[in-house]
Amino acid sequence: MVYDGPPPPPPARSRRTEEGQPAVPPAAAGEPGRSSSPHAGKIVKVVGIVVLLAVVAGVALWLQSSSPSSAKVGDCIKINDVAAADIDKVDCAAEDALYKVAVTTEDAEAGCPSRAYLAYSETGRNELLLCLALNADEGECFQATPQSHRKVDCASPDAMFRVSQVIPGVDDASRCGEFADNALTYPEPAMTICRVAPDAAAT
Repeated sequence: MVYDGPPPPPPARSRRTEEGQPAVPPAAAGEPGRSSSPHAGKIVKVVGIVVLLAVVAGVALWLQSSSPSSAKVGDCIKINDVAAADIDKVDCAAEDALYKVAVTTEDAEAGCPSRAYLAYSETGRNELLLCLALNADEGECFQATPQSHRKVDCASPDAMFRVSQVIPGVDDASRCGEFADNALTYPEPAMTICRVAPDAAAT
């Protein structure tokens, strides 16, 4: 769950007649243009199976690599559906990589270091808790809800704040000066994100 954080095609078949016999009779032995090898069909089938297995293995590998359970600290996350707790691991350079994994633990009930994090958890046989920090750059604007953020154009009426400064290694809202009350601070790993109004003058 995600809970509140901050503001092949089918094989070809032989055509058959109504009597159940092949519509095209088998070629006589040695007839030009026809394969006399009894193994040709088997080779094609085997190759087809190998290709299919390779495709299935590739899909399984992709699903595993993008699964939240494979996420490590520093990996980035996109949210597909907050209500369905549907998230994927993505490249941090992706436009929809809105969060970065700050803390991960196998105790789903452990809780995050502070409410500034967006928390994602899985319960059951294999428990998981991911504490997610906003993945933001200076100058970017966001719309915020109690459960997630959305990156928007700063001129959009949906824009609620602009990131004026990102201070890594520091968990101290006072570093944002007069905008300290609007700061997002993360204790692990330490980071402070200063937030101002979308149309606030740059300082």
